[in-house]
This record gives sequence, C-alpha cells and structure tokens, in this order.
Amino acid sequence: MDMPKSAEEIRALLLSQRPGLKDDLAKISDFEVLQLMACAYKNAIDIKEAELVEIDRLLDESARALFSPVPH
Repeated sequence: MDMPKSAEEIRALLLSQRPGLKDDLAKISDFEVLQLMACAYKNAIDIKEAELVEIDRLLDESARALFSPVPH
C-alpha cells in the first residue's frame, strides 16, 4: 500500500475513511497533520516491534523446551 507523502494526501486519506473529520481537519495546519501521521507511524512501528519481541521470546522458550535434556 502506498503511504501518503503530503499533508494533502493524508487529509484526503483520512476524509475517505472518516468523512466526519472534515471540519476538524480544516482547523489544523498541514504541519500538525504531518506530526499526527508521524506519531501514528511511530506508534505502529513500536507495536510491531513489541509483537516481534514477544514472538522472539516465545520462539526461545519453545527452542529451550524442544532441546532441553529434561523430558517435558
């Protein structure tokens, strides 16, 4: 999926998904829209990183259980 690269594209994307935001989006500057999206992207990345850390932990746990000399 192509990510919007300008405030105008971000506004259009937001309005296509939530038309009720029209008045609210009109009140904020392009810079604020870009800041909002930067925060959203950062949060999405943080969530994915946390998921990967948890997956890595589970894989380590599984590997220890599989290769442990003690039967389970």
